[in-house]
Amino acid sequence: MAPFLFIPLCAFGLGGGFTLGMTLPLDNTDNVDETNAWNAFVLTVGYLIAAAGPLLVGKLRDMSGSFQSAIWALVLVAGLMLALTPFLRSHRQREDP
Repeated sequence: MAPFLFIPLCAFGLGGGFTLGMTLPLDNTDNVDETNAWNAFVLTVGYLIAAAGPLLVGKLRDMSGSFQSAIWALVLVAGLMLALTPFLRSHRQREDP
């Protein structure tokens, strides 16, 4: 029963993370050129990190013999992302007293 609960939960988080990643540059820039530069940066770095994920999971699986360490690494990354969310504010909110 657990996979039927956790897979939709993870999919919801991934969809929200992608949307947030695409929206943050729009919220923190002042003109089109700056937004284009930020989107290029976010997409490049995001896809590089995403491409390294399966390699890291495979390496952890090979080193430990199970997927337990890979799952805990994913939990750690998710916790780090959750801990950073209070700092995600637009520059307009930071300028207001």
